[in-house]
Amino acid sequence: MMRIKEYLKPENIDKAYTVLKESPNNEIIAGGLFIRLTSKDINTAVDLSECGLRFINEHKDRVEVGAMTSYLDIIQSDCFDTPVLKTVKDALSEIMGIAFQNMATVGGTVYPAYPFSDLITVLMPLNCWVKLYKKDPVRLSEFIEKKQDNREILEKIIILKGSGKNAFRSFRKTSQDFSVLNLSVAVEHGDCKIAVGARPSVAQYAKSAMQFISGGKVNESIIEKTAEIACQEISFFSDIKASQQYRKHICNVLLKDALREVFV
Repeated sequence: MMRIKEYLKPENIDKAYTVLKESPNNEIIAGGLFIRLTSKDINTAVDLSECGLRFINEHKDRVEVGAMTSYLDIIQSDCFDTPVLKTVKDALSEIMGIAFQNMATVGGTVYPAYPFSDLITVLMPLNCWVKLYKKDPVRLSEFIEKKQDNREILEKIIILKGSGKNAFRSFRKTSQDFSVLNLSVAVEHGDCKIAVGARPSVAQYAKSAMQFISGGKVNESIIEKTAEIACQEISFFSDIKASQQYRKHICNVLLKDALREVFV
């Protein structure tokens, strides 16, 4: 059971950052859905809900989403009705129910890089950047690959609108469950990106498959070979939800379906 000695709601992110850095036993509270399942002894829980981080700001070339923005905020936002960004909205709409979607936050999912995350997987192939407080923006893929427990605060994510096509697929045993496997594909100007998540590790690029399919004419045989390459290079593991081989099979089926959507 998680134990909290003191609960603080700072009025701005600077105060939250200062308190976080005061002790290694201080913790950020975003949505609070998953940290409550831990057995941590927290000295000061820092609630970000009053720090002005719940926003969706649309610009000409990008959409900026604050760390405390809920899944439901994105689902209900007109900013995500573009051909590219609608995939993000559709992916989040499949997760659990409205109560969960109203509590789960962007920062609370992206910063800890949860391996089961549909959000991370659908964002990875897009031109998405992560902005930590007092840090320069970095690509989401770089943030995930180099993730370290540096006790920072995620301020916002930045998604460039783009003009390509993308598709998201997930497989779950029930509508109220997390994904057994998920994947996302995006193609723009012939360049294809493929991310596979819930392996059950966090999403990773299928780099060899991306290189194979990018830049040339795509037909059914190319799609078949791309899926085969991806399933060979991606690392799958067994857990209580599914075996390694089962996930590999699902990946092959879902990836071919997603590739057909964006290329055919």
